[in-house]
Amino acid sequence: MKSNPNRRAFLRGMGACLSLPAMESFGAPEAVLGKPGVPPRLAYLYFPNGSAEGSWEPEKVGPAGELQKLNRWMAPLEEFKDDLVVTKNLWTPRGNGHGAGTATWLTGGSYDHRKNDVGAPSVDQLVAKHLSDSTPLPSLELSTAGEGSFSGSLPRNCLSWTRRDVPAARETMPRAIFDKLFRRASEGFLNRSVLDLVLEQSKSLKRRASKADTRKIDEYLDAVRAVEKRLDFAEEQTQRIADDKALTDTL
Repeated sequence: MKSNPNRRAFLRGMGACLSLPAMESFGAPEAVLGKPGVPPRLAYLYFPNGSAEGSWEPEKVGPAGELQKLNRWMAPLEEFKDDLVVTKNLWTPRGNGHGAGTATWLTGGSYDHRKNDVGAPSVDQLVAKHLSDSTPLPSLELSTAGEGSFSGSLPRNCLSWTRRDVPAARETMPRAIFDKLFRRASEGFLNRSVLDLVLEQSKSLKRRASKADTRKIDEYLDAVRAVEKRLDFAEEQTQRIADDKALTDTL
């Protein structure tokens, strides 16, 4: 690992690679340390069956559209209230309440089911091309698994399109998403904790870091480990259900 990386430090081990937060100890530019110029991030969240009526309607809005009081469902966003913009009455003749509406949500085009053509690349993929030099992965397409006959429906299961007729592959397994972010799977070691794989290098890094950066490293690694534990627990519960024949028969 270089002593003064251009953007941020990395922890690399056999089978793992962690991109650490920007740190002053390793020459991170001022812009990366929380000043103007931080690379922007963008996320689109899709609720296929809508949300509860009124859940995104603030209790009080000012004359210029500023949010003055959030409702109880929006309360967790209170500290970001001044940065929120809530829109309504949006409509497009291109979409509909079925598969074509899902497929064209981020493209603005119409859906040709014979050609699997949504009219244009999706906006998230266009943005990803512009931000790709600031992140290890240009974009992540995350989804729950489909159910029943809908699980095999291309338009119902694809929001992101790299080209008008090429959907971006979505990932439905939490473990696979974690490995994509933190592991170098081609080298194996899939049964070991990511943190164990970079343990020695993390110790070396902290010896050269300031107190503030050492604390930042510990907090970051603790957060990664917490995610690992949640994944382990979820997988154990899934296996227990699969092994319980009486329960699976009932379900």
